[in-house]
Amino acid sequence: MVKKKIAILGGGMAAMTAAYELTKTQSLRDTHEVTLYQMGWRLGGKGATGRDEKDRILEHGLHVWFGCYDNAFSLLKSVYDGWKPPIDCPLRTWNEAFKPHSFTPIGYEDDGELHYWPFEWPRNNAEPGSGSVNLSLTEMLSQVLNFIRLAVHDAPLPETALSTAIADPPDKILETIKRAGHWLPSRLASSDEMLNEACFMGDILSKQTVLDEFEEVDTVLWFLEQAQNTMTTVISRQGEIEVKARAGFLRDLVEIGKVFTKGLLFDVIIPRRDPDVLDGIEYRDWLLSHGADRAVVANSTVVRVIYDTFFWYEEGDPNRQNVGTGTAIKVLLRAVTTYKQAVLFEMQAGMGEVVFSPMYELLKDRGVKFKFFHKTHRLELSSNRKTVAKIHMHRQADLVNADYEPTRIFKGIVCWPHEPFWEQLVNGAQMRDAGVNFESHWNQWPASGAVSLELGVDYDDVVLGISMGGFMPLNAEPTMCDELYLASSRFREMATTLKLVPSIALQVWSDKTLRELGWRDKKPACVAGALPLDIWADMTHTLKYENTSIPEWQPKTVHYFCGVLDTQLFRQPATDGSVPHQAAALVADAAQKWLSHHASTIWPDTIKPDGTFDWMVLSDDLRRTGPMRLNAQFVRANIDPTECCVGSTAGSVNAKLRTDDTGFDNLYLAGCSVRTGLNTTCIEAAVMSGMQASRAICGEPKHVMGENFLT
Repeated sequence: MVKKKIAILGGGMAAMTAAYELTKTQSLRDTHEVTLYQMGWRLGGKGATGRDEKDRILEHGLHVWFGCYDNAFSLLKSVYDGWKPPIDCPLRTWNEAFKPHSFTPIGYEDDGELHYWPFEWPRNNAEPGSGSVNLSLTEMLSQVLNFIRLAVHDAPLPETALSTAIADPPDKILETIKRAGHWLPSRLASSDEMLNEACFMGDILSKQTVLDEFEEVDTVLWFLEQAQNTMTTVISRQGEIEVKARAGFLRDLVEIGKVFTKGLLFDVIIPRRDPDVLDGIEYRDWLLSHGADRAVVANSTVVRVIYDTFFWYEEGDPNRQNVGTGTAIKVLLRAVTTYKQAVLFEMQAGMGEVVFSPMYELLKDRGVKFKFFHKTHRLELSSNRKTVAKIHMHRQADLVNADYEPTRIFKGIVCWPHEPFWEQLVNGAQMRDAGVNFESHWNQWPASGAVSLELGVDYDDVVLGISMGGFMPLNAEPTMCDELYLASSRFREMATTLKLVPSIALQVWSDKTLRELGWRDKKPACVAGALPLDIWADMTHTLKYENTSIPEWQPKTVHYFCGVLDTQLFRQPATDGSVPHQAAALVADAAQKWLSHHASTIWPDTIKPDGTFDWMVLSDDLRRTGPMRLNAQFVRANIDPTECCVGSTAGSVNAKLRTDDTGFDNLYLAGCSVRTGLNTTCIEAAVMSGMQASRAICGEPKHVMGENFLT
């Protein structure tokens, strides 16, 4: 039997998932020949990991997996079941490689000072990747209400339980309350009690398949209103500033919860509409349209937290929060109501090591071919402009041997280097000394040759798994897809409508413990901190898999920071070789300023008596002083077009194409620019797109969890 040949362009999560699904069974392997073409020396895309000369784990940013990533966890478990790890590998199963995490402090400001709300997510007994994400909308609403109730109930503010005067319920609401038989209001109540009643009425709603009576709906909203009012009264009684600020945070949470509930009920649940119809409305405008307090929408981190978490800032500008309402609703409901076991899971080593290494080795065993150092240059169409007839590539380097061996083993873990294994490349030493970076859009080293793949000879179908920044028009330079843009207005609309979001990542190793730095609470994964490094997690658990035998390098903790980066450098022409140096200087300056001005918000004990940051808390094997110790840390600018996230701005969902909706007979999309049903940049969306690309080619997998979420 002649096998169908599949060329997969790109080596990120979407591309790797497509390769995995296309070869999942023996019958698929008997009928498909898969070759993956990747520029540079490693796999992983935005999730690639590298090891430096000290065997430190170097990431593109802080990566966590949400407990609602059912497709991604299902894939991961299947990979670990089939993978043959090194005999001394310490991370042999998925739940050794990933550990649940529930403590996610949320930043909030009071009189210009940043504090952190110590939020602990409840856990459940479900296992990630083990079931459906399709709760009913009313069941999700009930869980949202319960989430708000738990946040208030568990707050370290005993004053919130104080009884305050409440309004008399209107007659219709009083009748509904009596009919429900749960509570008869008195003149005094607490916000906790009000939220309990809102949850009770929400539970009644969750059991209804059709909402044709509005009394229960109005009653839920009335209880939320009273809870907010009692919280406002509590705030007015407070004298202590921090206590008042914390109560204000909870009041804002109840306010946004109330408005979100109202909008969800009247715009989605009752009319039974797909939230995507709301995607042309920016999420904050939608909240305002349902009566949200303008000051809360504009200033509260209760709103800001979702923009921070999912990088919903147009082109990295912190003043341009922008996400479509439909996307925001779907992402929030997935994250809050469908997570299993824990809201987050932390990788115990690098993402490249616990995700892409097992996938790579398993796929190699299945017969998938990997062609490193192949950069796609141009897709050429057939004469009728309906089929990709040729794929033109640049071979970035010649190999000393027939194949490139991209990994090595350290402490039993299959690792990727931060730079290529130069000894495996012809003229490798010369390229190393010249500082060649094969992953950079602005790499000026000339290609060693050209490669052209031909339809019917080298491939039959093509999966375009390159991140969208790699083929969208950013300036006057030609792109690899120019012929496709001329042939398809829909393809061109996708590439010109979607926006890129650059980001910054910082990893800091410290000679101090978390407590010695001044953090007094549990191990955190924080959000809504000071920009631009507003997301922070203590990742000290990864140190055991780094090199601990260097006498001059014995850090006690390691911390990962990330956030959006306000820059247009990603638009610069590929001929401008100065861009990487500009970007490196930009993020080094940003990191230095952030540590100087904002480290005290999380590490108060790092501030010296003169009010300046103590740079000596940073590990440095060269024993430098002052800000020079930052040179021993890892700062990264994700401004390369393929490393930027794809934004989810208002109105962008309709511009996204489904994997098989390219307009070309043999071209399929995979990546976060695909309309998957989740429609934001994340691992889950990437996995879903890879599964959908495989299904479009071979019919498998038949089901992708969540692709019809809320439709």
